[in-house]
Amino acid sequence: MIFYRPLSFCVFLLLGCLLSISGNAQVFRNYAVPAPPPEPGVPQQSAKGEKIYTIDTTFQTWQEAEVKWLDADSSIHWEKQFPNYSQGRIAKNSQHIGLAGVETIYTDGYASESRLYLDILDLSGTPSGKLVITNTKGIILVSVAAGEAFFYLAYEKHTGSSDRNMFIAQVDTLGNLQWETNLGQRYGTSGTRLLQVDPEGNAVLFAQMYKEVGFDVLTPAGVIKDRKMLYFNHTFSPTSFSFRKNGHVLAIGKQLKYVKSETYSSSVAIELDDQYQVLQYCQIESPYNDVALDITEDEQGHIYFLTNAEDLKSPYGQRANFNIIGQLDTNFELLQTSRFNNTSTGLSLQLAWSPTLGLWTYQRYYNKGQTFALFHFNEDLSIESIWSKHGAFSDPHQLLITDDTFYLGGGSRDSWVLNFF
Repeated sequence: MIFYRPLSFCVFLLLGCLLSISGNAQVFRNYAVPAPPPEPGVPQQSAKGEKIYTIDTTFQTWQEAEVKWLDADSSIHWEKQFPNYSQGRIAKNSQHIGLAGVETIYTDGYASESRLYLDILDLSGTPSGKLVITNTKGIILVSVAAGEAFFYLAYEKHTGSSDRNMFIAQVDTLGNLQWETNLGQRYGTSGTRLLQVDPEGNAVLFAQMYKEVGFDVLTPAGVIKDRKMLYFNHTFSPTSFSFRKNGHVLAIGKQLKYVKSETYSSSVAIELDDQYQVLQYCQIESPYNDVALDITEDEQGHIYFLTNAEDLKSPYGQRANFNIIGQLDTNFELLQTSRFNNTSTGLSLQLAWSPTLGLWTYQRYYNKGQTFALFHFNEDLSIESIWSKHGAFSDPHQLLITDDTFYLGGGSRDSWVLNFF
């Protein structure tokens, strides 16, 4: 059951402005307050009311007997394992796929060096190039993206005991580093799709900057072109964004509220225009701890979001822990949700949409080893099928579907990528 909370009881969650390097600013306020007049030459935006959707806690369970198994005879085109480095985040263009991860080198029991890897393969799985970036104080991989000619990495380099700076690097398909740009301190940025290439070829990072959040826009030459800032009433951590077919931006993240020593979290979905000005948003919450994970759209402009809800107040082993997939229309009205059990301590991280194969996601799956569970959904968001693979394919991190072909990457100690269906 889904019910709506009256707006008179809402605590408005978002207050802010968008800033560019030139110093121009336009303020957007909570939609209960009249918007300021537009700047000269800027069309008037129609303000849309805030929406808060509270999701029911009943969820569907699934069993091992429902799982179908991928195998080399019928489903798997190729698979690659990369020892020593973890995460296995992937990105793809029309000719190549890149797999990124981090290795930590230990000397006398202490971490002495971190190495960021990008392995580049052609679409048959043959190696094309390799990049290694090192840092003696530690590296955290944030995201990987692909343009038609280059791959892009977003990562944090430690500069001291706790300080670290965010970098974006451009890499060609042979593994040659083209440029590396230091964005400064961007603490706490973590999510599946936080680095994208926009229609003009700019690299765009949706990053957390202490308590501030914004979009860093870099030109194809690696020059910082713009910084678009968002200001929230509560702590907000971005987890994913993508460019819509109409040029707008879809984004999602987790919001934290602190009330009488209690911490509450909910998910916030946002649509912005091509200048990163907020058009509309909604809050998605359950009575439990909610973590925003991903957001995407289909050809009709319907929006799909993925979150995880867990009852952290119950004893460990007795907690309700489930994923929520929901569908919004173009006006951010909630159409339907599906809730299904998360059988592991890990989170389901990403959605993938295919025009012919529909909506998919995945979880960690522990069954006689560490592998993954891949979910396919019907139009009503019920589970149509569940797929997995025997072997050491732990911690899935990224799923891509292009031309009805699947690429799934991941890894906890060794990274891996599968090409199947």
